[in-house]
Amino acid sequence: MRQRNEEHTMSKQTRRAIRELSKNVEKNTPRIRKALAKRGKKADPVLVFIGAQYFDCLTRLANE
Repeated sequence: MRQRNEEHTMSKQTRRAIRELSKNVEKNTPRIRKALAKRGKKADPVLVFIGAQYFDCLTRLANE
């Protein structure tokens, strides 16, 4: 059986999008946790993760 080359399993665009989402999560998770703590809410890890991915977009939509 031939082994698949791991480098070519995803396109460059897909890898870039995954890296960008990862950076957004890393950057925005503390911001979301801080905002929830300020309001006295408990942070659900799944919701924090999803919110962190799209935090900037959601903030722009909220301000419109």
